[in-house]
Parts: sequence; structure tokens; C-alpha cells
Amino acid sequence: MVAITLEKGEFIKKCREVYERNKQILEKDHYGKVVALYEEGVAGIGDNTDAAYRQAIKKHPDKIFYFRRVGLGVSVLIISFLAVMIFLYIKRIERK
Repeated sequence: MVAITLEKGEFIKKCREVYERNKQILEKDHYGKVVALYEEGVAGIGDNTDAAYRQAIKKHPDKIFYFRRVGLGVSVLIISFLAVMIFLYIKRIERK
């Protein structure tokens, strides 16, 4: 099971900071894509949430991700903390 070390608000804040640190290159090279972020960096980028998730989970199978669309406002697409947990659980069941 995923270990949760941050409060939801702190997790989102850290992920937004990660986006801001990487904003220039993300918006130059991946505008309109979905990015999966975690508290330490960019985990995956794809055409949709599922594609970004698949890339992210390969690199960081024990992380929780914050998803947003690159360059289209502050948070066009966010999966809540609880939704992420459910999403991860379902994906892990499907892989078995």
C-alpha cells in the first residue's frame, strides 16, 4: 500500500511548485498534454490522464500523483487525493 507522508493541501502545494519549476519546458514541449506530478518532480506526460498515469506508475509505483493539463490554466484537471487512491488500487488489481 502507498505510504502517505503529506497532508492533501501540502501535497498539492508541492506539486504546484514542481509544475512552476518545470513550467517553461513543459509548456514549450508538451502544451495541452496531461502531466502527472508528485512531490519531487514530473512523473509522466501523456495525451490523457491514463497515458500520463501509465508512464508515472512505471517510474514511481509507490507514489501518489497530481494531474493537470499543461498550460491551460491553474488546474484544469485535478484528481483528488481519495480519487487517486482509488485509481491506484484499481490499476494494481488490473495488473495482477
